[in-house]
Amino acid sequence: MINFGLSSNLNYKQIGLSRILYILRMRIILLFLVSTIFSTGLAQIKDPSSEKYFTEIQQLANEKYGTDQQLINGSYYEYRQDRDEGHPFLFENKFSNADLIFREIEYKGIIAKYDVYNQSLILKSDLENYQITTLLAIEFVTEFSFSGMLFRKYSFNGEAPAYFQVVSDEDEIVCLYYWHKTRIESIHQRIYSSFKYSESKHKNYLLINEQIGQFRNNRSFVKLFPMNIQRDILSYLKSEKLRVKKVTDAEMSGIIQFSKPLLLK
Repeated sequence: MINFGLSSNLNYKQIGLSRILYILRMRIILLFLVSTIFSTGLAQIKDPSSEKYFTEIQQLANEKYGTDQQLINGSYYEYRQDRDEGHPFLFENKFSNADLIFREIEYKGIIAKYDVYNQSLILKSDLENYQITTLLAIEFVTEFSFSGMLFRKYSFNGEAPAYFQVVSDEDEIVCLYYWHKTRIESIHQRIYSSFKYSESKHKNYLLINEQIGQFRNNRSFVKLFPMNIQRDILSYLKSEKLRVKKVTDAEMSGIIQFSKPLLLK
């Protein structure tokens, strides 16, 4: 069984009283908006029983209040970096523009960052008078992308679902990186409990015809393929002077593209 080393120790708080009051207020506003639509008899909404009717109501609410209510309806996330050495996020502790598929709806240009230690995607939303950071439940996230990297949710061999970077996807062959960090207790803070985080690292996987396998070097990479094409792939790596442990994402995509026709023979 493949162990991805998932952590269950999340740094977040449940929704507080102010958040609950905000949600109640938004629900009241939404009800008012529905009643207004009925009273004014908007021509574009012809059938109140149709899905289009409810979609138009949601669109009107989003246009009026900005943030999609499904996205911010989650757990409040808080992280205090001043107590730790390093941080749990991928590469940098900063929010970036991202795209997301959440509850089968695609969102463009959200503001998010990826907590790789806890396998959590964090959303930042601008509300009327303040900002809020929300933990998006992994159960409802299909994939997200930022900084030119695509991440997709997978679950293998009965393990809990986790996010993997999709380095190359050639249908029958998919190269995946599982990004992670380690954390140890730190003594640099005497008053508060604190931690020291490692740099971001990744484990390497190939998904070949729906079968997952891990590789660490050229030899273990080649062994994941059928025996009759292993020699050709190894010769290609040697001729191009490529080491799968050190290649760029673009170079790995080239390796996968070379290997696919051999697999399909």
